[in-house]
Amino acid sequence: MSEFGDLLRGFRERARMSQGALSKAVGIDKSYVSKLENGARRVTTRDLALALAQALGLTADEVELWIGTAGYISPRQEMAARVGVSRLLEEVSPWATDSKGNGE
Repeated sequence: MSEFGDLLRGFRERARMSQGALSKAVGIDKSYVSKLENGARRVTTRDLALALAQALGLTADEVELWIGTAGYISPRQEMAARVGVSRLLEEVSPWATDSKGNGE
């Protein structure tokens, strides 16, 4: 099994959902849920990982762990990156434009 698969099974069982119920809630095939839990498949997109998390009723902290384990950037990491880029852009903006606000 995989770490992600172990988490998926644990969260699914905690939510008292069958593989079929989870697959229906997210719009994927039941066999795909089974393959995820057994480590035979990987979550194909971050959006799918987030949809699974929502269907399982995960907390914000659990989503952070979940998304990272799936191999994707978490919502908090994404926000931190955006804030960091914005700050960097503010810092370099005096050098990126001339006195009239035009790029050099």
